[in-house]
Amino acid sequence: MSRHQIFYEYMRSVQSALSQSCQRRIVVLSGTSASCFSVMDHLCGQLQLKSAVFVSENLVATQNEADPSHLFSITKLPAHRLKQRLGQEVDTLIWDGFSGLNPDAMGIASGLLKGGGIFFLLLPDFEQLIHQADRDYLRMCADDSLLQQCHTFFLQRLVSHLRKDPCVLIYPVDQPESFSSIDLNLPVADAPQLPSADQMHALHAVIKAAKGHRYRPLLLLADRGRGKSSVLGMAAAQLYIQHNYKIAISAPDKATCQTAFVHYQRIIASTVSDPALVQAALEAFQFIPLDQLADKSAAFHMIMIDEAAAMPTPLLQVLLSSHPRLVFATTLHGYEGHGQGFAIRFRQTLDKMTPHWKSLALNSALRWHDNDALEQWFFRFLLLKTSSASGLSLERAATDSSKQAPCQTGIEIIWLSQAELYRNEVLFESIFSLLVSAHYQTKPSDIRLILDHPNVKLAIAVAPFTKDHLTSADNKTLLGVILILEEGGLAPDMAADIIAGTRRPRGHLFPQALCASSGLTECLSQRSYRITRIAVSLDARQRGIGSALLTAACELARANNIDSLSSSFGLRSELVSFWSKNNFDLVKLGLHADGASGTQSIMVMRPLSDAACTLSTALRKQFQSYFLFNLNRLYQSLDGENCLAILRMLAARTAPDDFPQPLVTPTLKAFAFAQRSYEDTNQEIFNYVLTSLNSQNWHQLDQSLESLLVMKVLQDHSNTHCCKYLKRQGKKDIEQSLRKAIQILMSI
Repeated sequence: MSRHQIFYEYMRSVQSALSQSCQRRIVVLSGTSASCFSVMDHLCGQLQLKSAVFVSENLVATQNEADPSHLFSITKLPAHRLKQRLGQEVDTLIWDGFSGLNPDAMGIASGLLKGGGIFFLLLPDFEQLIHQADRDYLRMCADDSLLQQCHTFFLQRLVSHLRKDPCVLIYPVDQPESFSSIDLNLPVADAPQLPSADQMHALHAVIKAAKGHRYRPLLLLADRGRGKSSVLGMAAAQLYIQHNYKIAISAPDKATCQTAFVHYQRIIASTVSDPALVQAALEAFQFIPLDQLADKSAAFHMIMIDEAAAMPTPLLQVLLSSHPRLVFATTLHGYEGHGQGFAIRFRQTLDKMTPHWKSLALNSALRWHDNDALEQWFFRFLLLKTSSASGLSLERAATDSSKQAPCQTGIEIIWLSQAELYRNEVLFESIFSLLVSAHYQTKPSDIRLILDHPNVKLAIAVAPFTKDHLTSADNKTLLGVILILEEGGLAPDMAADIIAGTRRPRGHLFPQALCASSGLTECLSQRSYRITRIAVSLDARQRGIGSALLTAACELARANNIDSLSSSFGLRSELVSFWSKNNFDLVKLGLHADGASGTQSIMVMRPLSDAACTLSTALRKQFQSYFLFNLNRLYQSLDGENCLAILRMLAARTAPDDFPQPLVTPTLKAFAFAQRSYEDTNQEIFNYVLTSLNSQNWHQLDQSLESLLVMKVLQDHSNTHCCKYLKRQGKKDIEQSLRKAIQILMSI
């Protein structure tokens, strides 16, 4: 019997043991691509796979090379389409590592594999794998030539995690004699019984949220495979059958809710026999896109949000303020962005808006058994269950990247090399945990970007760890982190095509966006450190740590002859204030809400070189003129608080001559202190309000008057609109309030 045949026989026993125990495992085939595909093809025939998915980016070329017959008869998908399969199940997952290793998609794939399944990972020989960036790295490179400059710490980390896990089977296809089988010795176990005790508790909690006190939303938290979507469907069916409730469910897309609809329809079909009544029941549980819910929510008794971590928080906040009965369900380790970070931050929103909210976690796995070896491996490798480590070992070699900069008393800013991050797993996990908690879009692919992108810079803010048993100088508490990508330095001859919208090179987000909108070629040629993440731990905020990290970034940029710092983020008034305080200019605001944040994207810039100062001034003036012109046009629907924050930032960063000068005209006095109409004075009022944004008198206005000045004077909303959103009683009330506001601004 050949060595390969011995392996096939062994894999049949593995398949049988896993099926009987409802456990899952990773099996690695390592070697040349031809050998790996040939062995995998034979395995497909030997194991008689029922439901399998083959993930590859290069299916045609692979087939011509190895010409397997069984392998290419199964379902084939590129990695980026796996997201469409969320909520579905497969018996076997085969991943073509020769065509690329997409970290986000690998996490999704692990969640598709049901209990008893095998995750086959086809990889080059390990020594070859760790010395060359794989093809999927191109997604984070601005051009193909940059691929050769990438590190391979992510791949080294992959190999290390595969080798040190005793539950991972590694078969070297070109050296089969070196393979050592593992005695699985798995206990026979039935699939988990449904519904589980966790699901029953969650089911009762959803029904209580529907029938109990109003404005007490429920937050369901779970790792993948715990049955939270099933609970939503079962609860919706029970509420319809017992109380005739109409319920809306929303999610990033309808496919995400498929499991909820399956369980809803199953219960309805088993309970309702009359076809006409069945149809009515099915119509009582509807998918509504999130951006339509605010307008349609009044038609439903309850609203359910599945995968809430992937939804724009501002839209969820609108629902919190407008609908009395809500359920938010989210996967804690979401692969498109971490649910853990969402759960931390959304709790703050719930505390503020609905302080009597409830939370419930589903812990027991349903599609596989608890402590599943495959799930635990992916948790560790993709840092899907990060937790901040308090005591950090920072022993390091004395390299240029290890220079420390003093911040406040006892606080240091330390620049870390990618090699140091790779070698210190505890430190790296803590850094990633902080990024997850602060940025809901942080995802597994960021692990690779941080470790391997050639233009990444990363610094941390640390303080001595104060517990008595950890007093050595090497034990630190992580307080903050800043992540930077170097951009720019592009050839100016690209500008014409970028401005025309016919060319968009990969990467260089900030230079391209500004060149396209402004038409200034200097945006491309100047070099910038784009701050992609800046995070401070929750208990260390308001201590100047974020500003200290930006100061350290400025010093590094100047030392490397970088022209500017830049950043882009979802518009929020508190963020605008933070960047303004740190001397950044506002240079661009998007017209449309970002799909992830639900807010417009805003771009800021802090010039460092003389050339960047000239460019930043030109961009700021250009944006200021554009923004003021469009306040009552393109930006009329902008939230008043955000609008005011932008105007204050522009005023703070603008020379006096660039804003209209304060001018108290006789007609303005006649409006404020007599009976002159608003319509006859609106231009003078507009100019005067703009010039007063940073005045001491502005701070004497209450929030109601501030909002009215922005909404009526600057954005030119109708009286009807102002009455609706500011609770005014009509035109007379509005004009009286405007007179009062102008009087306050004029007072000395």
